Parts: sequence; C-alpha cells; structure tokens
Amino acid sequence: MTRVTFFAFFILLQTLGQEVKFENFSVNNGLSNNSVKDIENDNNGGLWVATWDGLNYFDGYSFKIFKNDIDDKNTIAGNFIAKIKKDGKGRIWILTEDFKVSRYIGNKKFKNYSFKEKPIDISISNNENIIIYTKNNCYEFIEGQFKNRPTHLPNDKNVRLKNILFTKYPNLVINDVLKDKTGNIWYATRKNGLFIIRNKLNKSNKYHIENYLKDPYSLTSFNSNEIETLHEDVFGNIWLGAKDGGISMAYTNSDKILSIAPHPIDTPNIPNETLRAITKDIHGKLWLGYYTKGLYSYNADSKNYKKFAIKEAKEQPDWKRIRTLFTASDGTIWAGTYAGIIRIRKNGEYILYDATKTANFPNNRNYSIYEDTNKHLWIACWGGVAKFNLNSNKFESYKGQHLLEKYHVRDVSFIDNELILATENNGLRLFDVHKDKLQTIPVKKGLSNFHKEDKSVTSVVTI
Repeated sequence: MTRVTFFAFFILLQTLGQEVKFENFSVNNGLSNNSVKDIENDNNGGLWVATWDGLNYFDGYSFKIFKNDIDDKNTIAGNFIAKIKKDGKGRIWILTEDFKVSRYIGNKKFKNYSFKEKPIDISISNNENIIIYTKNNCYEFIEGQFKNRPTHLPNDKNVRLKNILFTKYPNLVINDVLKDKTGNIWYATRKNGLFIIRNKLNKSNKYHIENYLKDPYSLTSFNSNEIETLHEDVFGNIWLGAKDGGISMAYTNSDKILSIAPHPIDTPNIPNETLRAITKDIHGKLWLGYYTKGLYSYNADSKNYKKFAIKEAKEQPDWKRIRTLFTASDGTIWAGTYAGIIRIRKNGEYILYDATKTANFPNNRNYSIYEDTNKHLWIACWGGVAKFNLNSNKFESYKGQHLLEKYHVRDVSFIDNELILATENNGLRLFDVHKDKLQTIPVKKGLSNFHKEDKSVTSVVTI
C-alpha cells in the first residue's frame, strides 16, 4: 500500500485562508521536471506523472524517473511526455511529444510501438482498450495488437462543462476539465489558475464559482497559475499538474479544511513566530498560544484573530510566553506560561495563578494540563505536578506530591489513579497518587521522542 492512501487523513486547523489546501511536489522532492503535462493512477494507487523531461512514478514516498536511452530498446520512446492513459487491464500507455507510443511492461521496462503515420492522440475505447489516433487512421489495441477501426478523432467530452465557465469568463483558456466523484467541476486554465464550481447551490439558488490563484504567502497554495492537467486519484484526492509548478494535491474534503498562517491580507493580526499551543473552547472557537506573543482567539465580528490582552504582561512579559492551552469541562480556558497559569472564564474575565503566591502550586513554568474523571486538573510543572480541583475551585495537595518536585515534567496523563509523567532528563515516571509510590517505566527501543543520550520524554499518550 502506498503513502498516497493516507493523504486523505491529514488533519489541519481552522482559519480564514484559502479553502482548498494543496501539498506540492517539485524537483526539490525528486520530480524530474517542474512542467507537468498529464497524471494517471496505476492499480496500486501510485501516480504516473508526465513531464517535459521524463516519465515519473510516485509511490507515495519517492519518485522513480524513466528516460529514453538510445542504446536500450526497452526504455521509454521519448522524454517529453504528452499523455498517459490506463486501459481496462491496468496497463499504462504513454504518448510522447515526438509522436511515439510506449507501454510499461514492468521491471523498469517498456514496449514501444511503431505506426506508418505519427500518432497524434491517445484515448480509451468503450471497451476500455487503448486507442491511437494518427492524422488519417485510428488503431485499437485488441488481443495483443493494434487493429484498424473507423477513423475519427476523439470528441471533447467536456465541451458542455467548459461552456458553463465560458458563460461568465469568455476569455479564459481552459486546458483541462474534471468532474469529481462528488459532482464538483474543476477547471485548469492557462494563466488564471484553478476554478471550481461546487455541486451545491448558494443562498441565491445559483452555483458559486471559486477561483484559486498562486499565493506566494501561503505554504498550502499551488505553485503556478498555468495548470495543464487535472486528475482524481483512486482515493478521491485531486491532483494538479502545472507548467513550472510541479504537481499539487488538494486534500480530500479540503473545502472543510482550513489553516492558520500569517498573511498580510487574510490574517494580518497573526504573529509570524512559533505557534506553541492550541485549544478549542466550548463554542468551537480556536485559541492560539505563541512563543512570546501571547494569546489570540478568533473574533467573529472582524472575522480574524484578536489578541487576548493580559494587562500584567506589560510588567511581566513571561505571561505572554505560552506553553500549553487546555479547555476544562467547566468551559474555562487554561494557559500555561513561564509566569504561571492564566484561567479565562466564559465571560472573558481572567484569573492569574502565581506559584510564588499560591499554595500547592509548585512552579510557574507549565507545559501540560490533563483533566481526570473527577474534574481534577493535573498540571505539568518545571518542578513537580500541581492538582487543581474544579469542584472546590482551588489547588489541592495530594499524597506524595513532594516526591515529584525534583522532576521537570513536560507532559502529564492520568489513568487508574496513576500519573504518567514525561520528564526532562529522567525519562518516563509512573506515580500512584494513593499509594505514594513512584516508579520508572521501561522505555522500549524506538519509542517516539525518547533519546537515550538525555533520557528526555516530551509527550505521553494514553489509549
């Protein structure tokens, strides 16, 4: 199974940016050339990519490149690949720009076919056989050989779909049209990027036309406005092949996927620095915590992200150094910082907890928060673990708490009366809060984020 299978499961965040998100592949990822003419799937889900300089096969991890070798008759017939087609038996056929035809036969080898006239097009018959068109003849591959059939060049099956867009944009040059499995229509244009007509009516009972252009500020935009070809793979992802832009994949259901990134127009308020923490409140609103720039939350009125002001941060900048965010069951937002804990109520008011002024709160530097079934919050500190009782609304001590004060805890989880602690320099620790018992968890080889040299664990997950 190829990596392509898993592309549909990418999880991204919510924002105001482009609705459709793309992952891009270029010569920097191993593609032989950034100008792409055609794309086709094989039966294993891998992609065959036609470029101006070689045929590429992408298995989801890396590209394999096939080029012509004049000394080897089993190589592809040419390097400028014009079209790729897959017949009913899953065989891959290639038409090169110098009017030659090749079929991939496996094991990095090709079978090449000659015709009295130069092939000018390639398509699939109603019987799912490959058809080769020349200027005056037409050949269908039947029972292992090409046979003459009535001559006619293939009709443009997408004329009606093109006319839908031409009605509003008559001067567009459309290179390719694709109607996907859900009924959306995608248009690849020569200079105007990508157009999409969604298979749903808007409030005015009309179809809405979306236009996407290359966005140099976005990491999830495609790389060229001159799109040559469109392809829907077996997993429902849409691929774009562009001139000088490589290939781009639109994530499945990406109309529901959005991302957060600094942008001079769409998100001008977002800091251009490391995003350290994220949570969603009980109303579904996102909260963002930044490395040194503090807290931001989505504002429905301005349709942008607004900084959450902490007046004490003017005197103590560490209140803006966010390390963790958590939404508790009572609806409050908890932010762990280098100066202590910020607790934000549903009405927007906030409370600050300072370890130097708060009993049973061991340290102001906080990295993780976990809520157990008894409405107790367990807070990973740079020197112990704090327990906050949402029922009594205060920090409480627990048996053996002093045993944890020597540990810098990066992450905390709780299961069956036991705390699971990911520590700095001391690996994993298991602590029974009822039996006052602390033990080391054996770490198996290959455990993610564990380094033998420094014995640091950055996160733990309970299932």
